Amino acid sequence: MYNHKKLINGLCLLDYIRQENVLLKDQLSVLLQLEITPGDIQTAEWFHQKFIENDQIVELLRYEINTVYSQRRSELKTRQGLLMNKRFQMIYIDIQNIKKEFLLLKEDFNHFKSGFGQSLHFDIQIL
Repeated sequence: MYNHKKLINGLCLLDYIRQENVLLKDQLSVLLQLEITPGDIQTAEWFHQKFIENDQIVELLRYEINTVYSQRRSELKTRQGLLMNKRFQMIYIDIQNIKKEFLLLKEDFNHFKSGFGQSLHFDIQIL
């Protein structure tokens, strides 16, 4: 049986990412109210798109956990239970990956934010 604590940790991590993502979108909104260069607009649009993608990934992972968990209850003592445990492990790995990607995105956004208005531009292809 897959570790219940890991699932709870995964759900908590997804909630953290969702809340932090909201804060980053709010900060981006505030930045866009300032005088902004065309390059900053392009970078801000890129960040906005990434924040939206994060929201979608978080919701998909939460849905997947809930779906597998509800199926798992009815199939705990069958061979299917082993497959469910494997799916939970894969979901947890996905959560760890989105966490890493999100922390890098947050760091890049904070870098963008700190140089905002100073004509700091970096190649968004690299991000």
